[in-house]
Amino acid sequence: MTLSSSSSAIHPDALKGLITLREAGVFHNKLSVDIDNQHCADAWSPLVQCDDETGLVVALDLGGCRLRKGIPHGDGVPEVLSSVQTLNLGGTDLPISAEVIILKELVLLETLHLGGNGLRDAGTTVVAQEYLPTALSLKCLDLRYNDIRPEGCQALCQGLATLLQKDTDTGLVKLFLEGNSITDQGAVALAQWLKLDGNPLQELFLGSNSIGPDGATALAEALQTNKTISKIFLEGNRIGPVGADAFTKVLTECKGETAVKHLYCDNNDIGKEASKRLAKALNSATTVGDSLLEEE
Repeated sequence: MTLSSSSSAIHPDALKGLITLREAGVFHNKLSVDIDNQHCADAWSPLVQCDDETGLVVALDLGGCRLRKGIPHGDGVPEVLSSVQTLNLGGTDLPISAEVIILKELVLLETLHLGGNGLRDAGTTVVAQEYLPTALSLKCLDLRYNDIRPEGCQALCQGLATLLQKDTDTGLVKLFLEGNSITDQGAVALAQWLKLDGNPLQELFLGSNSIGPDGATALAEALQTNKTISKIFLEGNRIGPVGADAFTKVLTECKGETAVKHLYCDNNDIGKEASKRLAKALNSATTVGDSLLEEE
């Protein structure tokens, strides 16, 4: 797939759908161009990106648009959605019922941004139960700043586990959960999911989630089984020296057999000595903030 250039034309059916969305106010006047002259794909950029060869929409950025009434299904809109691989619905307040209906139509969707949508546990559970089991192409899921607590995280893990059982050649490789409140309970649920056979996750973002030593220990122990995850982000939690030492222990015992290359633990009250032990076990200065490692 190659993205559109200034000489590329949007597919007629896709253009029709984009104009329908524009006239319905979906783009919230973020496009300054005249809708009667949209035959060049770059005129819709950066909110819309098209494939250079087919002219079909492959990326749609609706982040921050006012979508409380949902997305219209008027003339050409299904044709727009059918080819989308990257969709940003972050901060749109799109009703969860409308959200799921749309997502189920996006069979090619690989990257989904739902950050800042106020999903909470109830909304996260709906997404996990009604959408994730069908998300066979999904590789990146962004659920940052949604006030997700342990119950929602547990439901999310169940949905992801169901997806993992599907016959698919891909699978989720990036999961963004920063700025929620999953606590130790949520971290334990994620650890159990990480241990499942065939889990392809490579990057896990858990900054600012009130995760303590127990959650960190569970995540660390998951590395004994999981051989794909390479980056774990735990900044701004409270894992302390106990949580740091749990990672140190596992990384030392595995002796390079894990895929972990980067473990970010800034602002966790780890302390100088535990930070040094963890950095040595990982053999990377990126494990913690440089200030911790340089303290006298």
